[in-house]
Amino acid sequence: MDQDNNKKLITSLRKASSHIDRIIEMIENDRECKDVIQQLNAVHGYINSTREKLIANHLRVCVTKTLKYKSKKVQERYISEIVRVINILS
Repeated sequence: MDQDNNKKLITSLRKASSHIDRIIEMIENDRECKDVIQQLNAVHGYINSTREKLIANHLRVCVTKTLKYKSKKVQERYISEIVRVINILS
């Protein structure tokens, strides 16, 4: 991955972490469930966004590598890796 992409992923994960800290504090302070759920949704959004960016980057790299190789064996290895990533999402 490139450094710019890494920075974006880290920023998103730090935002999620900050929300998690707030959620813990909210639960400790016996805040209303709807407020906690709203913060959980924010964390869920950051995590999903980060995951989508990471998957997209991984697929771009795998597809690019696959197209570079004429060897069917190497192509199959990268295709298998893509399938494994897709299965992780299921």
